[in-house]
Amino acid sequence: MQIKVNKFVREYLEEFNVLMIYSNGKICRYKDDEMINVPDSGFMEEYSTIYRGNNACQMGSFSYSNAIIPRLDIKMGRYCSIAVGLNFIAGKHPLDTISTSTFICEPNFFKDASIERIKKPYTHTPYGVLVPPPGPTIFENDVYICTNALLKPGITLHTGCVVAQNAIVTKDVPPYAIVGGSPARILKYRFDEPTIKRLLRLKWWEYHFADFDGIDAKKDINYYLDELESRIQNHAIKPFNPGKMEFKELIQRSKQPVLVATPSQPPKSTTPQPTSQEQINSLKEEINKKDKAIKEFSDRLSAQEANLKSTNEILRKKDMEIKNLEITSQNIKNHLSYKLGAALIKANKNWYKGGYIKFIFEAIKIKNEHKIK
Repeated sequence: MQIKVNKFVREYLEEFNVLMIYSNGKICRYKDDEMINVPDSGFMEEYSTIYRGNNACQMGSFSYSNAIIPRLDIKMGRYCSIAVGLNFIAGKHPLDTISTSTFICEPNFFKDASIERIKKPYTHTPYGVLVPPPGPTIFENDVYICTNALLKPGITLHTGCVVAQNAIVTKDVPPYAIVGGSPARILKYRFDEPTIKRLLRLKWWEYHFADFDGIDAKKDINYYLDELESRIQNHAIKPFNPGKMEFKELIQRSKQPVLVATPSQPPKSTTPQPTSQEQINSLKEEINKKDKAIKEFSDRLSAQEANLKSTNEILRKKDMEIKNLEITSQNIKNHLSYKLGAALIKANKNWYKGGYIKFIFEAIKIKNEHKIK
């Protein structure tokens, strides 16, 4: 089922630490309004994640996938490690019918050609009837799938098995077997048969890995199992019971509406509306105020014009006084005594050049010119 991510979806995923940005993260890697595909039922145990794509599947604690999950019907146990490039063999055409062509099962196969020939669409047989759908693909626990593995839908990869890079797996893989090739075959087993039986009997994946702290992983596997069995028998550790993120609950949360806070509106005024006559009276009052303001402005303008005229009159009188002074000054310069005095001053300055003798002749000249005027 496809669902839309909202804050309730994110909070639910973050509560169980599934589908996080990274394994130690506390932030869901999906954003609001993003679409993701999930199974109709099933769960993801806490501390499990899928780092790529928008598909999810059932997954146990401490399992992770670096691949985009190709199918929603995968059921994965704990401690599984999935590399990039995981894919599944596509559905096949029916092989035991008259033809492998899809005209038998595809309702839109050249539909117009059928109508033209027999005046109706060809009566097809549903694909699911001819080729029954496979069951879920099971990854048990501690399954390691290397890069670009190709699987047949519906098979079971048993606990502890390893699928090599580029392997094409077409049938179930036994516990702790390593398979590879095309088609995949068993290359070897990780441990001898007694050790495998011991591992399966112990069911170590039911415990939290942190409870194994202090056991030396470099030593022989049976030494490790001895230490682990001792802790279990002495009740030093107990099975891990993780929380489960249920897909049904996730789907319900995706349908829960998110309330968006809107700014509160100011309360509407309860003041009664004025009547028509009150509105007319208010308008008249406004007009009177404006008329009064216009009259006051006109009065101020008239006063300024009067002041301007008075200033112009004063300036005109000052101009006349200046002109009269200029005429008086010119009359003084034309007076006989003024001219004789000026000639005497000049003669005194040039006395060493015979200035006084020249003064006599200048004085006679000035006197004669004055008589003519």
